[in-house]
Amino acid sequence: MKPKRVTKRTPVNTLIRFDFDGMPSDWHSEYPFTRRDVFLFLGEVQQMPGHCVVATKDGRVIWGYHMENFVVISEEEPMPPLKRNARK
Repeated sequence: MKPKRVTKRTPVNTLIRFDFDGMPSDWHSEYPFTRRDVFLFLGEVQQMPGHCVVATKDGRVIWGYHMENFVVISEEEPMPPLKRNARK
């Protein structure tokens, strides 16, 4: 099944990932994401239509990337293991 692209209709608090498969491989190094990254979709930037705000598990908020470059993680898709924060 083809992954569902993130749009302005994607519900807030949906788990998403960056869609490396949907873009040329020579562009991959231009983005600060990895294939293991999972993001929480927080919505569209009002002043930048088509661009989203996402949060990482460790609380970083990232914004300004095109929504079309992210896909929704389906319930059938295996979740990559999430790193645990090391306690000191």
